[in-house]
Amino acid sequence: MKTEERRKAKSVKTEQRALDKRLHAEIKAKAREERRLEKEQDRQAIAEEKTVDAGKRTTYIAIKERVYDAGLASRYRHRHRLLKRQAKIEAALERRRHREAKAMAKAMKREERRRKRIEHDHRKEDERKDREDRQRVREAQRARRKSLKGVEASGALGALANSGHRAVDRPRRRMGHENAIRRAEEKKRQRQVDKRQQEYTGGIVWGFDPGLPPGGAEAGGPGRKSAINVKGMGLSPRNGG
Repeated sequence: MKTEERRKAKSVKTEQRALDKRLHAEIKAKAREERRLEKEQDRQAIAEEKTVDAGKRTTYIAIKERVYDAGLASRYRHRHRLLKRQAKIEAALERRRHREAKAMAKAMKREERRRKRIEHDHRKEDERKDREDRQRVREAQRARRKSLKGVEASGALGALANSGHRAVDRPRRRMGHENAIRRAEEKKRQRQVDKRQQEYTGGIVWGFDPGLPPGGAEAGGPGRKSAINVKGMGLSPRNGG
């Protein structure tokens, strides 16, 4: 940035120096023109005073024309030098503009490459974090399965794990695992219901039908052998009870 500022300041100084030189040259040219005119006037006055015959006047006129032509050539050379200097300045400015545009394009490309590199690094970092998260989840599931295998639990999941069921050993069969747990819990509830029913009836009931009267066929039933023993009713099982 400082280099660019120094380059700009230097170019401004160069342009100012060229302008000063141009103004100084113009001032000198004006001074030369004034001196030339004064010399011509003096020469003309002297020639008019000394000129007597036509031959001398002709000589003076020829000298005057040659002097005028020399001044014209001098002015032409001076203007040509100014034009050449102006062309050099314009060419330098054009080269400078081209150089700045090239540097700007290079800086933009460099910034684009840096942005793409940062995006690539961020994407790789996100992918790495995702891989680590998935690895942690897999390790946690593996540790949970190992802990389930060694648990001496009374629940359905512990019993299922202790029984070596394949649903616990294979995490990919997740739905089978859940179904096995649900079936085990259903069996447990059914056993509890059967146990309560046995406590209520006093024993295992065979062919129990609440629509039949106590005593089965002997008590007026439809002929199917059935028996019921209800606590507190004084009935005893008969005919296959």
